[in-house]
Amino acid sequence: MKAARLGLLAGMLALSLGGAACASSGSGGGGWDSGSGQPLENEVRIRVENQNTAQATIYAIWGAGGRVRLGIVNSNSVEVFTTTWRAPDLSMEMRLLAAGTYASNSIPVSPGEVLELVLTPGMDRYRPIR
Repeated sequence: MKAARLGLLAGMLALSLGGAACASSGSGGGGWDSGSGQPLENEVRIRVENQNTAQATIYAIWGAGGRVRLGIVNSNSVEVFTTTWRAPDLSMEMRLLAAGTYASNSIPVSPGEVLELVLTPGMDRYRPIR
C-alpha cells in the first residue's frame, strides 16, 4: 500500500492511498464497481474521518485549480465520497465550521485509487490558510 503523510503542521492531517473498507455514505458524483466495491477506473474514492469537534466541508483541489466540493463531514464521524479523477495531483481543502480553512500538501493520484483523509483533534488550533 502506497502512503503519504501530508503536513499541515506536524501531521495534523493524513492522506493515505490504499484499500479502506467502509460503506459509502457521502456523495460527490460517481459510481461503484458492484463486484469489487472499488471506484470505477476514472474515479477516486475518498474516505474522510473527522476526529475534530468541528463540522468540516471537504474540497478536492485537482492539479492547477480544479476545485470540487465533496461534501460535509460532521464532527467525530466518517463519510466516503466518490469523485471523477481530473488530474494527476490532488490536495484537499477543509473548512472547519467557525475555525477557518486548512489545506493539505499535494500528492500524486491515479484513477481508481482509494484515499483516506484524517482530520485530527486540535487541528483548529493551528493557523488557517484563510
